[in-house]
Amino acid sequence: MLLCSGLIISPDEMNILKTVIIAPMTSKGFDFIFRPKIKFENKSGLVLLDQIRAIDKSRIVKIIGKVDKNKAIEISKILQQNPKQKSRINPRSMSYSSFLIAV
Repeated sequence: MLLCSGLIISPDEMNILKTVIIAPMTSKGFDFIFRPKIKFENKSGLVLLDQIRAIDKSRIVKIIGKVDKNKAIEISKILQQNPKQKSRINPRSMSYSSFLIAV
């Protein structure tokens, strides 16, 4: 079985559901505004925010870590970007799980 890594980006309020929203991660690919760089276990990679998806929680094999607070805030800001409107949401008040997972 091939394991893939991802970042849970669901708000904590969605924990009552049987699904989570994840952004896949890769060590390959190219830099882009919606692909923030991340470093985990001395490996560099990208979080593919342009490829988010919902998965059933039963597909999560294990939680392999947690994103530091500054990186979680950076990712929250990227997710909230809207070029036509200035965000009124304070990203520091957003509550995202930010767990790194293997699926």
